Amino acid sequence: MARGGTWWDGVRPYVEREPLAAFALGVSSGFPYAMIGATLTTRLAQDGLDKKTITAFTLGFLVYNLKPLWAWMVDGVRLPLLGRLGQRVSWLLLAGTLAILAVANLALVDPATDLSATIVAAILVGVAGATYDIVIDAYRIETLKPYQLGVGSGMTQYGWRIGSVAAASLALVLAARIGWTGAYLACAVFALPAMLTGLILGEPPRHRAPTERRGVVAARDWRFASQDHGIAYADRAGELDLPPPALPGRHQHANLALAAAMLRHQDRITAPDAAIRTAATVVRWPARMQRLAATGPLAALLPPGYELWLDGGHNEDAAAAIAPAIARIAGDRPLHLVLGLLANKDMAGVLRHLAPLAASLIAVPVPDHAHHDPADLARAARDAGVRHVAAAPDVPTALAALPGPGVVLIAGSLYLAGEVLSLNGEPPD
Repeated sequence: MARGGTWWDGVRPYVEREPLAAFALGVSSGFPYAMIGATLTTRLAQDGLDKKTITAFTLGFLVYNLKPLWAWMVDGVRLPLLGRLGQRVSWLLLAGTLAILAVANLALVDPATDLSATIVAAILVGVAGATYDIVIDAYRIETLKPYQLGVGSGMTQYGWRIGSVAAASLALVLAARIGWTGAYLACAVFALPAMLTGLILGEPPRHRAPTERRGVVAARDWRFASQDHGIAYADRAGELDLPPPALPGRHQHANLALAAAMLRHQDRITAPDAAIRTAATVVRWPARMQRLAATGPLAALLPPGYELWLDGGHNEDAAAAIAPAIARIAGDRPLHLVLGLLANKDMAGVLRHLAPLAASLIAVPVPDHAHHDPADLARAARDAGVRHVAAAPDVPTALAALPGPGVVLIAGSLYLAGEVLSLNGEPPD
């Protein structure tokens, strides 16, 4: 792959599927605001209402500032029937429908004959629009890959401005020809881009239902809460505050809590709480979200600006745990995957979790073991949405072919992980 940049390299990030989806989401986000902005002000002025009355309608905008009061519902309430489509998609369809109905209601009221009904209709548009905003923001953030967040945010702003200006302009043009009722009803079509985006793209792969943080060991209850500063563990013996484990990834918080539960629910060996805390900070587990030494032979194949990570996860459950961990490590930097899988592993299941995060993927064989053909794995990655895919005969060749700086994760097999550790001069102790 060439390292030199072209004009297309500058344009490409904006025409990828996820940023284009962010643009469509922005279009739908902007139109309800326009319906209670300049268009409604113009309509009221045409009906002869004074400036003081018109100003009172701007209170409808305050609803947007109050949306944190019900934002929790988007995450916490599963919708009947529609919920089968996924938490985000179902709420996207509901909120979009509410926005359409609210705008239609505003279209049918007449400020000249029933001012109070018009005020209520404007507030309902504000509530529906603010709710749509909540869902759209959540869907956009979880749909964009980490390295696309900057471009996606810009595309959302472009969409919002274009959607609001286009809706307001269309309303004014149509109002002069067919009246305000028809104008508002026509503008309701601007709710559709986000709804169609949800139906086409489906539930964001990065959205995960909240996990139950409770366990049972030998019929004795224990529980834990995972936090940025550590783990709050508790059982019948009392509470235990644990530091963040040395192993990266929130899934290691659960592993540490389980280890603490096992030690505290046995009486064969003595394990003081202080020893458990110390163990959490010094534990090492080769090939489990391990950052490889920058001075190793493999790392030397990469230009400055790369981080090289290794994980031996080789099934869908492992991929589901790896994905949020490597996404957190990569942040807004591109993530490049070097992936090799044994022939008996679920290729689609692994890609389901890792592909949405990847800027590129290079498939490699697993030496001395039956494995998925790298060409087949590369095709599956492309089908899963990875734009830049390739196959390589081995890991060193794959690393030498990586495009641009970023974070590299080698994953898919413990056998492959052992080979990588040997090649980089870091065999397990």
